[in-house]
Amino acid sequence: MGERRMSLSLRSAARTVLRAIPLSFYRMVIKRDVVIFLYHVVGPPDIAHVRHLYPYKSAEAFEADLSYLTRRFRMVSYDEIAAPRGRSGRPAAHVTFDDGYAECHTLAGPILLKWGIPCTFFVTTDLIDNRTMFHRNKASLCIEAALGLSDQEVSTVLCDLGQRLGRPLANREAFRRWILSVASNAEACIDELCFRLKIDVQAYLRKRQPYLSADKIRRLAAEGFTIGAHARRHVPLGSLSEVAVEQEIVVSCRTIRDLTGRDQVPFAFPHSADGVDRAFLRHLMATHPILGLMFDTHRLRRDDGIILNRITADAPPSAPRSTNLPRLLKSAYREEATESLRRVIMAGVRRHAPERNP
Repeated sequence: MGERRMSLSLRSAARTVLRAIPLSFYRMVIKRDVVIFLYHVVGPPDIAHVRHLYPYKSAEAFEADLSYLTRRFRMVSYDEIAAPRGRSGRPAAHVTFDDGYAECHTLAGPILLKWGIPCTFFVTTDLIDNRTMFHRNKASLCIEAALGLSDQEVSTVLCDLGQRLGRPLANREAFRRWILSVASNAEACIDELCFRLKIDVQAYLRKRQPYLSADKIRRLAAEGFTIGAHARRHVPLGSLSEVAVEQEIVVSCRTIRDLTGRDQVPFAFPHSADGVDRAFLRHLMATHPILGLMFDTHRLRRDDGIILNRITADAPPSAPRSTNLPRLLKSAYREEATESLRRVIMAGVRRHAPERNP
């Protein structure tokens, strides 16, 4: 118990010190060849299939981010990351987008071209040409529909749903929390709710076309952007068998290769690579030459030498037309420093702990 109190006290003191350290010092001490940023979508605040999943930046805020990046970093392409040749000079950075939303072509792409900034777009291949809808996008549409119901109407829907689930759903917020927790293997439940809430998913896919088409993917590639794979379906690969993981990774990369003509296709893990065996990933990369670099979502963490992590930059700034990247960067560096200190502290605590008799 004393060992744990000592550890907590040291970690608390370390956090206090780390908060006071400026970003410039962190960047000088914690070296990374390239800092990679992850976005999902940029656009107006009313994208119904996204707006209830996470906050995202406007086009103006995204431009403010790019302005900051060009001042502070040397912006590099995926090919420069994949084949480094003795980098020197300013720290390097790279921009990526996940999922393959249509706004990658209509908004993000033109802004990136305007600033002359390379980007990698990772596409969930089953969604190409709006053939189907990601279950979390359906969930966002359900939340949007519930907000449009009267109090009496939503009470009736939630009462019926709560009885079927065996748990009460007292209000819209409880409904929002529940539906966002529904896993992909329970998608039939969301489909039934879409029917109950009069959401025509197929009509939405036809009219709104929320995802990139094959033609728009080819156009992005022709404009010089790198197109990567984001699995066939957007499911956590750590929950799948190795055979299923191989299918998700290799088949999605082949789909992108067939669209873009690239010999090697980079891959970004949906959700994260947590739970996926790294030795198995090394085997896949050795077995399938089509596989390029792999990307995850753990900010600045080093990952077994085979995965590059990224800083999620979706969160909008507090003031319009401004950037919050300095804050996001400092938070990422502080997290990395905290983890390094934690390892040092725990090693010291274990080293000085009295030996227990067996």
